[in-house]
Amino acid sequence: MNLSLSLTCNRLKFGLFDSGVGGLSVLIELVQLLNGYEFTNHPEIHYLADTARCPYGTKSDAEIIDYVFQIASWFKQNDVNNLVMACNTSAAIAANKLRIMSDMPVYDLIGLSSNQDLAKYSKIMVLATNATVNSKAFTQALLKQEPNLEIFEIACPELVMLVESGNFDTNDARQILKKYADLAIRQNCQAIILGCTHFPFLTNALVKLLPSNIDIINPAKYLAREISQNLQLANVVNRKGQNCVLKFYTTGNSDQFKLQLKQCLNLAINHVEFIDLNYLEQLSSISNELNSAFINNINVTPKFAVS
Repeated sequence: MNLSLSLTCNRLKFGLFDSGVGGLSVLIELVQLLNGYEFTNHPEIHYLADTARCPYGTKSDAEIIDYVFQIASWFKQNDVNNLVMACNTSAAIAANKLRIMSDMPVYDLIGLSSNQDLAKYSKIMVLATNATVNSKAFTQALLKQEPNLEIFEIACPELVMLVESGNFDTNDARQILKKYADLAIRQNCQAIILGCTHFPFLTNALVKLLPSNIDIINPAKYLAREISQNLQLANVVNRKGQNCVLKFYTTGNSDQFKLQLKQCLNLAINHVEFIDLNYLEQLSSISNELNSAFINNINVTPKFAVS
């Protein structure tokens, strides 16, 4: 992807968003990375969970595009200078459009799943949402890197709500996951890409159902690698630095999201700010018909599918 980092006033301010808790799996990787560097000012991570509209995977393309531009506008207003689409459904549908309109680096995880590590595989399964599978975004990105790779994209929308409920490593979770694990085994897949950011929270349950010769790939780890390379290019010192400043927001119930943060991160957060959907909709840069038509008619190859 080769995106540079934007540092405003020598401070990194990342904006991460997802339809719910899935993007917290991306947050984990980013925090671990940033805490290994030394900055003049504490880097900030602002995480917005659009839980009032979760899940995104069942929404129309037009709805998802609108949500993305609303949230990007809101982050811009809050002086975020690096945007991470910690939701693969939104990236599959809207990443290319957002990059055209945005004046800050926009990261997604779909393109980052395409890397040199793929060379050892001949057959891969991608688990994702309906919208992501329908877009074929992972297939485009993966085939760009490895043209002979055999790819199975499988929609498993029920896994999103399984994670949202906090039931990660339970008998119920394993029962639901078993059909996907069995399919990977029958198809002789050598790896499974977790194509939705919710799914890394199911890794422990999935591992118990798979033979050791099937790898599980979490694209968020490649995001951390990409940003690490950019930090080195920016001459940021690679040593133990200050902790990140974390700020959390939700369009849903703040108390409920605090409980989910405890379940997912074992993190007790005193304050989660509520963001009213009406306010987001007012901020949307595509709220009028002319702009909406313009953006929805942009038909370019996604950057994650371009060498």
